[in-house]
Amino acid sequence: MSLIELRQEIDQIDRQLLQLFIKRMDLAVLVANIKKEQNLPVRNQKREDEILEKIQTNAGAYAPEANKLFETIMELSRDKQNEWIETNARSI
Repeated sequence: MSLIELRQEIDQIDRQLLQLFIKRMDLAVLVANIKKEQNLPVRNQKREDEILEKIQTNAGAYAPEANKLFETIMELSRDKQNEWIETNARSI
């Protein structure tokens, strides 16, 4: 493969990752709604630990990088959930 072909493939993967990220964040907002209704905390450390364990098991040689990626994704998800809860708490 040429450099151009490799970059085109990376661009395609990036588009897919972005679509999945947006879908994940949309779901995080729905989760925040349920957490708000049930008066649950945004952070569930046990669930996060379980997710990171699976990442470590399945990411092979890229486990450290995958761990960092998913820690960041979970942090962004928590931030979005907190933002949603704060915004909707004020409107009630």
